[in-house]
Amino acid sequence: MKVRVRTLPRLPLPISYQAPNGSPRPLNSRLADSLSLEDFGAIGDGTSHPLSEKFSSLLAAQRVYESATSLDDEIDTVAIQKAFDSGRALHGSSKAYMLNKLVTATNKSFSLKGCGIDTTRFLVTSAAGGIKINITSQSEYGDPDVGGTSKYVTLVGFSMVAWMEGTEDCGEAINITYPEEDATVPGTICVTIEDVSVHGKNYWSDEENPHWAVGLKMVNVSGLNIHNFSYVAIGDDYSSAIWIDNDNGSNCFSFNFSGINIQGGLYGFRAHGWLEAIVWSDFTILCHKPFVVDASTASSGVALPLVVIQSGHLNGHQTIIQINKMKTLYVADVNAAFTYVEGMTPELAKAFDFNECNDIYFHDFHVNNGFGTAEELRFFSFVACWRVFVHDGTILCTRTDERVVRGVCITNGCQEVDIHDVTGTIEESEEHPLSMFFIQNGGTDPKHKIKIHHNTSRGWTNDVELYDPTQVEVTDNDFSGINGKVVISGTATQPLIVERNSPADDVMFLSGAGATPTIIGAPDGRVFLSDGSATNTTNFLGGRNKMQLVVATSGNRTFVHGTNLKLAGGTNYTPTLNASIAFIFDGTAWREIWRAA
Repeated sequence: MKVRVRTLPRLPLPISYQAPNGSPRPLNSRLADSLSLEDFGAIGDGTSHPLSEKFSSLLAAQRVYESATSLDDEIDTVAIQKAFDSGRALHGSSKAYMLNKLVTATNKSFSLKGCGIDTTRFLVTSAAGGIKINITSQSEYGDPDVGGTSKYVTLVGFSMVAWMEGTEDCGEAINITYPEEDATVPGTICVTIEDVSVHGKNYWSDEENPHWAVGLKMVNVSGLNIHNFSYVAIGDDYSSAIWIDNDNGSNCFSFNFSGINIQGGLYGFRAHGWLEAIVWSDFTILCHKPFVVDASTASSGVALPLVVIQSGHLNGHQTIIQINKMKTLYVADVNAAFTYVEGMTPELAKAFDFNECNDIYFHDFHVNNGFGTAEELRFFSFVACWRVFVHDGTILCTRTDERVVRGVCITNGCQEVDIHDVTGTIEESEEHPLSMFFIQNGGTDPKHKIKIHHNTSRGWTNDVELYDPTQVEVTDNDFSGINGKVVISGTATQPLIVERNSPADDVMFLSGAGATPTIIGAPDGRVFLSDGSATNTTNFLGGRNKMQLVVATSGNRTFVHGTNLKLAGGTNYTPTLNASIAFIFDGTAWREIWRAA
């Protein structure tokens, strides 16, 4: 019986899956898109597999894995290093890979995609472990890429448990760097990170000389998109979740963050240098200092744009948002809580801290504090800022263990400030200075005034405290200060306007006013002169024709009859504590109307 053997026709190269109306591709072309970490020998079963399991000597291991330095190296680690050295796009399986030391990629572009945060994991078993990506400006032939092509880094769908020791070389779980020597080469470095999680612990134990550990650090990058990134610091330590260092980057354009969840560590987000645009939305940050941006090192103190923070929850222990020398800031729909770690006693704590910034828009917010023992607490601090607009928000002070509490603090020549529709409440008050608004100095240009209007104050010692104020208007506010509505210390200069505040009996407290108190801006109402020692009054400066003024004192002030003060009976008068004397200004002198003990 003969058996017929049928020869099958010769087939072309294997064809990968073809989508409807798509072009057919050979399988070898399809495989060139991305290679698996297992293609380079990674095991990824979540357990330790040192090289000694497969190789009898280090030399034998190095013939396969050039990065091997010891037979104790994990097979996963050297295999992943070999994968990084290939320059190919990579993907990880639903496995757990062991990293006992730093793995580094040096490429023009880099891509690593896992199967998801919960399924693809990198377990860092040594303080020296982590992933570092150096983006080079070299072309395929080793020459500088002067054409300015774009370079890309893509990290998607994996998690890391990183036991870091903060050192100069390996203090980061993930590090993406465009080296300083390449930073001036034209081109852009675009980073995309999505669905990535890092659990980090800093094992550096020298508290007198602390080193940093960072979950995600980026140096001299141009553009950044991060979506669904989470960082959990194990213990309170010198760590930062996200750190951007762009001191040498000159081609920056945008940094976008959404769906970020950060818990623990010292810094949540820390950035400095050349920062064109930073946008945060839909995020939660809980750490000592959630948000710190500093552009002062960028270029001779030149302020740069733009920071947008919206739809977020922030909880800080030392500060919540601190921004230095940025040009345009937009903060909206933010819910913030401010507390201190037990034992922490900062001299000055600031929830929202803005220094030398222009164009600040802050609205639709709620901020409250918890326990604390700082020397001074400021919910808002604006220092040497220009064009500040704050409105539609609430400040809630639930504890006043601090010695000094200020709701909104405006100092060092801020100009063109407008604060309205803000409600500030003190729930539990100790006998400490508490001011809803504190303003020291102001602008010199009458076009750029500081305006405090249509706000509500409850329970503060003083609603508004002014120190050497210029160009300030306080109008149409609902005040209920304990001692008085407006307190002026030092010298007030024109124009200073205080009017139409409720209750209608506007009270202005003048502290240390000297012999000729300035009552510029005072409405027809009451003025209280507070003095620590005996003081004579010979005149009131800044009066308006037919202006009436009721004056009370702390009992240490004598009104001296003379050219500018015309007292009944022509004799001097020293009222007792809280006794009152009323005057009317006739255009040249103040004449007594009545006095009451």
